[in-house]
Amino acid sequence: MEKGLPKGKSGIQTFDKTTGEALPGAVYRLTDAEGNKTERRTNQRGQLILTDLTKQYYTVEQLKAPAGYHANSQPQAIDLTKKQQHLTFFNQRKNDTVIVTVRDVERGTVLPKTSFILTQDSKKIAKPQSDIYGRIVLADLAVGTYKLIQIKAAADYEVNPNKITFTVREAGNE
Repeated sequence: MEKGLPKGKSGIQTFDKTTGEALPGAVYRLTDAEGNKTERRTNQRGQLILTDLTKQYYTVEQLKAPAGYHANSQPQAIDLTKKQQHLTFFNQRKNDTVIVTVRDVERGTVLPKTSFILTQDSKKIAKPQSDIYGRIVLADLAVGTYKLIQIKAAADYEVNPNKITFTVREAGNE
């Protein structure tokens, strides 16, 4: 059996694809051979124990991923006519987008062509520059803390020495 399923039980488990951490809150649809459907949710340990279903074949689809994760779109089959059957679904964490608008503090006007370095854990991740609307789009950010450090100011401005620190707490939360 996979880690965490009770001995002798059939069920479904949900894990983070990268860390292997059990994920609660996934919703699954089980469809039997006659087309009858039932929906179930995983518990706090990322498990869905299948004890009250008719002993037959089922197609299992993940309808809703745990918060902050992409749904696993690959259906799987489980044969409950056999003992101790289990399925494992892995989910990939969603990443988020942060949009920063660079403005003149006093006038409120946007500042294009302002360059920055984006770091996470002291590692350089990107070197974004504000567009003609003063916006910087920081896409595909995972959960974590980031620093935005200005390295080049817009025309007629000075570099701001203050670092901007921000945190992406739970990416992709619906």
